[in-house]
Amino acid sequence: MEAQQRKHLRRSCPDCHFEILQINGHEPDQSQKCIDKIDNISKGGFRFVTSRRFELEDRIKAVIFFSGGDSQETLGRICYCNEDEDSGGFAYGFSIINGFIH
Repeated sequence: MEAQQRKHLRRSCPDCHFEILQINGHEPDQSQKCIDKIDNISKGGFRFVTSRRFELEDRIKAVIFFSGGDSQETLGRICYCNEDEDSGGFAYGFSIINGFIH
């Protein structure tokens, strides 16, 4: 299979973070309720690293807080998970389902 190029340019966003509002239509339990930093971001989603566990295809409603003070609520899904050796946690891909990040 041929590798595909990424549709949207990823950018570092050191002051960006997000808060999980729902997982698969339900309020997250205490182990998954979190506000985490965003590693990198694009119009199509973002990557974050955490010690919390999520499943591939989990549908997550989150609010993203940008460095300029703006925020945006979005619905996405967990599209990949890799172990992150630097943190001992997991790196997740969050793919936007409902609208793109502005």
